[in-house]
Amino acid sequence: MTAAELYKAISVAGYAKLDCWRKEGVFSLQLAPPASCRKRPRCGKRAAIRRGAVDCVVHAPRIGIERTVLYIETPRLECQKI
Repeated sequence: MTAAELYKAISVAGYAKLDCWRKEGVFSLQLAPPASCRKRPRCGKRAAIRRGAVDCVVHAPRIGIERTVLYIETPRLECQKI
């Protein structure tokens, strides 16, 4: 399955596909977030302090008869400006 087909099927435009696999009726997809996710949460500027990352598991709509699970590594950012 190409990246364009995945984006249309489960609406993950902007995310980069890192890996995908099938196991026991579950289609798993590992994604990297777009650059727009790397902005400070409050003011929206790109000069953010990175404080590691959090692995998020998202249950997406089924593709065919298989369940779909997305694994997204989301950066943790700190904004000094209040």
